[in-house]
Amino acid sequence: MTARRAVLALVTLIVSSVLLGACRVDSLVDVDVSENGSGTVTATVTLDPDAAKQLGDPSKVLTNDLTDAGWQVEAPATDPGGAVTFVARRPFASPEELPAVLDEVAGAGAFIREAELSVTSGQLGTDYSFSGRLVSSGDVAALSDAELTNVLDGLAVGRTPEELRQLGAEDPTSASLTVQVALPGGEPQRWSVPVTGGAPAEVAMAATSSRISPARLVPLVVGVALLLGAVVFALVRRRR
Repeated sequence: MTARRAVLALVTLIVSSVLLGACRVDSLVDVDVSENGSGTVTATVTLDPDAAKQLGDPSKVLTNDLTDAGWQVEAPATDPGGAVTFVARRPFASPEELPAVLDEVAGAGAFIREAELSVTSGQLGTDYSFSGRLVSSGDVAALSDAELTNVLDGLAVGRTPEELRQLGAEDPTSASLTVQVALPGGEPQRWSVPVTGGAPAEVAMAATSSRISPARLVPLVVGVALLLGAVVFALVRRRR
């Protein structure tokens, strides 16, 4: 498996192992941007207790493809209610690197399209902007590609279309994909689409924020203070 869609390949293997009819599998892609435009992409896949039971021992889920692609993978965690969470994260060094990392999550142009992060420095601080589109066909087969389909005996997620319908693939609540972006100085923004359900969905993603730099603000404050002081001094002298 290449790095093209390493994270959703894991989702595909999980979905192919559980009975979707009474289960829920949710994926969160969290983009945390630092002040210099670098940051971290964290992908979290959560199985509800029913899905976790169908999956079985989560430690047996292979994540070698993720680590080989440069992702840092945590050991799967099970909460007291029985839900299981898989977490993988990968840093990016600049705004220009972010789209390539997001392509590794979902495959180029598959779910996250036209992603762009810009960082613009001004006299008083820095402006941040993120934009893109979150797109879903509503068909779980979109999680797969030719390489993964070949691994799964020629079936996109290891199930025939008839089996997927019987197991709830037409239920839009069975699986979802959410993207969350946190820019410096702003509140996290998030957008979601169903991965199942059969109906296409598209959401425009846009977030902006600004952060004022104290180091750049000090000269302005000093300059204003000196200007006000000069005005006051001139008024005092005029009154004399």
